[in-house]
Amino acid sequence: MESTTHALPWEVQQDRRSLSGWIEAQARLKPVSDMDRLPTSKQVAFAEKLARIKRRAVPDECFRDKGLMSKWIDGNR
Repeated sequence: MESTTHALPWEVQQDRRSLSGWIEAQARLKPVSDMDRLPTSKQVAFAEKLARIKRRAVPDECFRDKGLMSKWIDGNR
């Protein structure tokens, strides 16, 4: 899979709103892979630590979606 990078135009660098718009546009161009959806190893380790402390299991679906994992972590701190 080829990665396409776009140079940051000088005029965009001079204005915060232009820069924010450019960043958002670039983020929409990046294809989302299945790996991007998975929780990070740090998320998993932290969730498992919380689960041990709280004596409960991390739901299986959390291991397939970083957003769900984040919500589970936030709800179990």
